[in-house]
Amino acid sequence: MDMDFRIITKGPATVRIKWENDTDADLSDLGKYMARYNGSSLWVDRENGTISGDCEFLQFTFKAGPRRRETPEEFFIRQGYVLDSIESEETDPDNGMYCVAAEVCPILVGDLPTMDRNEHKIWVPGINHLSDEKSFRERDPQGYAAVLAEHGSYLQAAANWTAQDYRTHESYGDDWYYEGCSVMVYVNDMLVGEDSIWGIPSDCEQSEAEGIEDEVIANALAEARRNSPEYAASLMAVIQ
Repeated sequence: MDMDFRIITKGPATVRIKWENDTDADLSDLGKYMARYNGSSLWVDRENGTISGDCEFLQFTFKAGPRRRETPEEFFIRQGYVLDSIESEETDPDNGMYCVAAEVCPILVGDLPTMDRNEHKIWVPGINHLSDEKSFRERDPQGYAAVLAEHGSYLQAAANWTAQDYRTHESYGDDWYYEGCSVMVYVNDMLVGEDSIWGIPSDCEQSEAEGIEDEVIANALAEARRNSPEYAASLMAVIQ
């Protein structure tokens, strides 16, 4: 949002409330971009726009014609896998057959945003959604069963949640952003109290934003009363 600036004055007391974009926003709670895979259990391959599971060994033989028209990477993507490494490959041009044995990772989520936003090939989530499976199952058996019914497996659920975190991260600055609310309290033009909260999603509910603003105002006024107790009544009158 564009900067929102309001002033409330009662007698000698003035409260200035400002909402503005958080230019130093920390998005690490959602995830981070990386140049190479770092061993995370679920991550986004931004070249292919996919989230994959653990690698497995597979061998495929298929008709390719005298010349193979697609790369092994393209072939495995079409089969629902991301190629990790080729163990062996053979081509029989006379019969138009191609055989490849490779380590591949099954695609859990596809059609994710790719590298248009920046050049980093990997995105690693800030939350490992797989890490709390055991505690979730023990804490809320019914909720756990509902997750399995909706997603088919907890691994698939974690991949879907990771994909949502990634899409949210990718849309930062376009569809949403972080904001900050700061409040400064003056008495006779002298600053006597201030407070701020940052990292507030721009798409939060209006009631949540109002609650945050009320909290920041209360904290700033509390500091102002400690610094200028003789003006306590005037300070309280500002928000009444």
